[in-house]
Amino acid sequence: MTDPTDLTASEAENQQPTGDKTIISTLGLVVGVIVFTALLFGIVVVNSLVSVRVKQTLAAVNAANLQSVRVQRMTATLLEIQRDTRLGRDVSQEQTDLAATSAAFDQTENALKSGGRVQDATGTDVAIDPLGAEAKQKLADADGYWATIHTYITAYLSNRSTSALDNAMAASVRTGPRLSDTMNQIAIQEADASSIDLASLSSTRSLMTGLSVLTFLGIIASLLGRVREGQRTVILYAESLEKRNKDAEDGARLLAEAKAGSDMIMETVTQGLFLIDPSYRIAGEYSRELEQIFRMPDLTGFNLLNILQRLLTERMFNTSKDYFALLFDKTKKQRTVLQVNPLAQIEVNFPNSEGGYTSRFLNFSFRRIVEDAKITRVFVAVSDVTERVQLEHELRAAEARKERQFEFLLGVLHIEPKQLDDFMTTAREQIAIMNDALRAQDFAGASSGQMDILRQRLDVVYSSVHNIKGNAMMLKLTYFQNVCQEFESKIVSLRNRVALGGDDFLAVVISQSELSKDLDELQEVRQRFLGIGRGGPTPELAALSANGAPVNGRPATDPLLTPIATLADEMAKASGKEVRVEAQGFDTRLLNDAMRRSVKDVLIQLTRNSVSHGVESPQERESLGKARGATISIRGLSDLPIGSFGFTFRDDGHGLDPERIREKAMAKGLITGGSASGMSSKDIVGLIFSAGFSTADVASEDAGRGIGMNLVKNIVVDQYGGKINVTSEVPRYTEFTIVLPLGARTIEPSDDLHAQLIES
Repeated sequence: MTDPTDLTASEAENQQPTGDKTIISTLGLVVGVIVFTALLFGIVVVNSLVSVRVKQTLAAVNAANLQSVRVQRMTATLLEIQRDTRLGRDVSQEQTDLAATSAAFDQTENALKSGGRVQDATGTDVAIDPLGAEAKQKLADADGYWATIHTYITAYLSNRSTSALDNAMAASVRTGPRLSDTMNQIAIQEADASSIDLASLSSTRSLMTGLSVLTFLGIIASLLGRVREGQRTVILYAESLEKRNKDAEDGARLLAEAKAGSDMIMETVTQGLFLIDPSYRIAGEYSRELEQIFRMPDLTGFNLLNILQRLLTERMFNTSKDYFALLFDKTKKQRTVLQVNPLAQIEVNFPNSEGGYTSRFLNFSFRRIVEDAKITRVFVAVSDVTERVQLEHELRAAEARKERQFEFLLGVLHIEPKQLDDFMTTAREQIAIMNDALRAQDFAGASSGQMDILRQRLDVVYSSVHNIKGNAMMLKLTYFQNVCQEFESKIVSLRNRVALGGDDFLAVVISQSELSKDLDELQEVRQRFLGIGRGGPTPELAALSANGAPVNGRPATDPLLTPIATLADEMAKASGKEVRVEAQGFDTRLLNDAMRRSVKDVLIQLTRNSVSHGVESPQERESLGKARGATISIRGLSDLPIGSFGFTFRDDGHGLDPERIREKAMAKGLITGGSASGMSSKDIVGLIFSAGFSTADVASEDAGRGIGMNLVKNIVVDQYGGKINVTSEVPRYTEFTIVLPLGARTIEPSDDLHAQLIES
């Protein structure tokens, strides 16, 4: 009787080959997993190399192009020096710029030649390798051209003579274009050479990607082969039930081990890995991380587009849908399709339990799987890169803060500590006024019938911002001047709206908050560098003589007049005018700090008004028989009642034309034709203090907003209960007489408005 466990002769012959195949299959699976992991790591390494190479290439090309720009800048600077020298102007700044540009050219030239650090397009220092052989030949030509120009520039900067300047200018005009063209050629050659290197790296990356996909498919195929081998073993040992069961158990064990290895990979990988078919449905095998990323269980069979639709904006979803169609379009090259991936880094929003949304950043990458010349599936890898993106944002914010504080430091080095402290005190006072005018509870309860009150609140904020901008302009704090200019533009946009509501003020509140934070940073810089600026007076104050007489056209007596004169000079130069400030008997040093700052604010607005509107251009003044340069006179008043302070502010411009003021006021709706006919010239002139009134035809940074003179009236009359008198004669002069009672209580402009809102 035959034992059922005995093997037939044929089975005995096949037993050893079957065992060998099992071992080989297991080893192949393990090797496949190792190769697959190595290929994924290699892809990451190649991507890093591509990124570094691109960054270096961009930096080198940018440096070469920048050299071309510097050649043109040096030529332009030499032209400015020639012109200003002939006109007798100070050329020290142009000489400094020329020396700095020449030094920068040398430093970059050495970096291109021998390798070093240059700045990329974002201003970040990047290390670059020496240029290639072809580019170095061009660089040698450029060195020859530069040596000629540099020799003459160095000679001029050494002796500053006219002949040396002419020689330098001639050399720059003669050789500069060739040098500039050579640097452009170097940039082109370097870009071409880098394109070849990047193409090689990209080919390597594509090869590794293809191999990784093939390896992954090989692993799957190996598992399927193991299943088939188990089935074959069952058939082979069909005659022996006991042996068949034993072999079946062995096959199941081996299959479980293989699947456990695959599952381990899919469980531990930190990316969401999965396959989608042409209908964008997710295959059954995917990494567990995918459920964490999408925050959904059991994703098998889900349409990827449907998942993205609830996470993306409508515009981004439509773009993604079009891109998925390209992925399965075999007429489009894979390389081209992958280069335009819109999901390389996107922001998605997941609903949370509190009824809001949680934002995350995801990175998608795609690879096609082609079978029988058809794109049957696409391999997708998705990663949650939120922490990396947030870190990048934090680093950029920190760098921006450092740059802003450095800009603040450079901006305040020329300012006396007392003047800077006055600016910050004034700005804080105006911020407090804005805070009061922007009280959230008032706007939340405001109805449509309170539109005029909301507009008054907006005018209060506008006036405060305008005040801060004027003070910043006087001290040449360009950063704050620009911030306030943008702030004013937002307010103007609101003022032009037909209807206003509380929600419309969100942009104003945000801008006010950002301005307050900027002041905090300025205060931090001020405290950290407390000793800077205390070593002595500024050059302007040092230019004042002991008896208080004007020196070099600067006003004397009160230090407050120095920045006012500087402001007038800067504005005049910017508008092509000539203005000088003279003073007599003006002294605010005995006033308390609050009133002295208020007087300063009034002087700033009167100065800006005179330079922008009052004085004429030199050509127009000559045609009227006047001197080319206009004069602003500031004189203290001595014959005043006890307990008063006063001064006059006069410019010898074209004066105030009542008819022109009348026309502008009617055009702006401040008065009607009927009321205008019954108004005296004095009443008409008084309209210049109305909010929104301006004689400028076009609004600019310095004029046309209709706020400056209204601010003067608010300070003198509304806050201090003082008086303003205006006298003018066309076309000879305009004079403002300001009288303030000492010890008067200031009135906050927003107090009445708050009461109106409450009463309404």
